[in-house]
Amino acid sequence: MRKCSVCGAPVKLGRDLEWLDYGVIRQRKYTEHHMVFYESDNIDGLFFEIERLIGLPLEHIVIESKRKDTREYVEKMFPAWIRRRLRRSGMNLMVNQMRRVGSIFGYGKSSLQDKRIKGDPEDYITIRIENPHSVLLFAGECLGAWEALQERDSKVEYRKVAENTYDFTCRIGEHPLELKERLLHKEYRHRPVDFSWERCPKCDIPMEVSRYEWDLENGIITSMETGRRMSVMRPDGIDSILDDLESELGEDVPRLVIDAQRIYTRKELGASEFRKNVDSFRWMLAFRGLGYLSEMDVSEAGLHIEIKNFCMPLMMVGIIQAFYELNMDIEETSYSWKVSDDALSIDITG
Repeated sequence: MRKCSVCGAPVKLGRDLEWLDYGVIRQRKYTEHHMVFYESDNIDGLFFEIERLIGLPLEHIVIESKRKDTREYVEKMFPAWIRRRLRRSGMNLMVNQMRRVGSIFGYGKSSLQDKRIKGDPEDYITIRIENPHSVLLFAGECLGAWEALQERDSKVEYRKVAENTYDFTCRIGEHPLELKERLLHKEYRHRPVDFSWERCPKCDIPMEVSRYEWDLENGIITSMETGRRMSVMRPDGIDSILDDLESELGEDVPRLVIDAQRIYTRKELGASEFRKNVDSFRWMLAFRGLGYLSEMDVSEAGLHIEIKNFCMPLMMVGIIQAFYELNMDIEETSYSWKVSDDALSIDITG
């Protein structure tokens, strides 16, 4: 796992991902897969904040939604005949792949602890993860990958074995929850805009990556400016989980998600991080793969924003609302938002 001598990012990062000149990150091999570079602590923090607001446990829904998403992904990547050949010997390959991806994308350090694969109901696998980017997402990812190779319904259990270290065990068995029919995956629209990067001459990725430190041994990415942990993830997986929450719990979920993201952002981020001009804010969104800021009008009366090539709209509304409140030193605001084929429009009023 080598790092680039110019930008300091893993060489494989530039081989796996490309930053397009309009606020989009995508995989080079599977170009339909949109990615984002995002604070990983925000993910479980958001789910737990939604859980607090709604007053119901959400862990089982998040894990089940991610299981379905991961199983569909693995089954799409590998034909059935390959998965059958990998059923017994492929667990080592699966965990090695998890560790490789985790090292580059900031998911933590995974290792195979134990397994039993004889084709009967007693089969299981135990994977250890140190410093997971998200306990809930990793549980769903383990279960979905295991099921895709075994082609049998299973369940997952996890326990904390040390500080920031967990064991996840997948066993053959019925799911504790079956979600309603999954909504279609998000198909994000990519429209060219007038924007460009200063790129690494060796990796062809934005030189902004030099502001982040990759600990490849432990699978941790850290912002050298803020000290916060980052990871690279698929936004459609997050959006699908939020869709499933709404399908299971009702139409109030979008409002709760926005409020939870607003509360979490205000609690975890300082106002100084948001005191940026339009160009720097546009650049920050684009680098993270969150879209291109095409309009931004801010005053004491309110804020209007339009983002082209957007993703994770509910989370973006909560973040933008917190941005305005912190920047204007206001405790509470109201918001409205709409999605069109062209952009995500957000209006905040004090």
